[in-house]
Amino acid sequence: MVLIEGGQGAIASYPYEDIESGFGMVKYYLYSSEDASGKDYVIGKEQNYSVDRKLDVGTYNFYTGIFNRPKVLEGTTISNFCHKIFAYAERTTNINLTFYHYDGSTSTQIGDVWNSQDFTNGGNDQETFYVNAFHNLPRTKFRVGDQLRVELEFTTSGSGVLYQIGIDPMNRDAGGNGINPSTDPTAFTTFTLQIPFRINE
Repeated sequence: MVLIEGGQGAIASYPYEDIESGFGMVKYYLYSSEDASGKDYVIGKEQNYSVDRKLDVGTYNFYTGIFNRPKVLEGTTISNFCHKIFAYAERTTNINLTFYHYDGSTSTQIGDVWNSQDFTNGGNDQETFYVNAFHNLPRTKFRVGDQLRVELEFTTSGSGVLYQIGIDPMNRDAGGNGINPSTDPTAFTTFTLQIPFRINE
């Protein structure tokens, strides 16, 4: 599947504070899609229905669409998501985020890996965590045809019943004993990523 990433839009669409600073924060959602060629993990502006409402333990690579105009990324990205442990014994999980510039054939890491603190259910059978990841990234230029790739690595200290991260832009229930906003109004399955792009470059 090939996605085309739209332009940033007119400068007038940015808040005054962004224009004054020269940066614009662009909000994206992480979600999955699927067609005859298989499943893709997407970084998109669309608030649509994800094929998967949650991620289990593993490593996942999310891509923006192909940029149709040059972009310059610089500054602090903000990732916001919900994570749940449901296990009958104490378990610890960890989450890593790594950003890459992808030119269609080669991925080049941008900045350092963001590492979460250790999350533990503390002997309870279940625990829900809310994650705000602030990740400082150096100035990186993207040409027409390039993409941004984000690798999400989700690990656990041992086996258990359930470990989840939500990835549904429509905030639907993950189901079962998972992240279910309809019965737990403090939980959510949306995964948002705000990325700072320079406006006039």
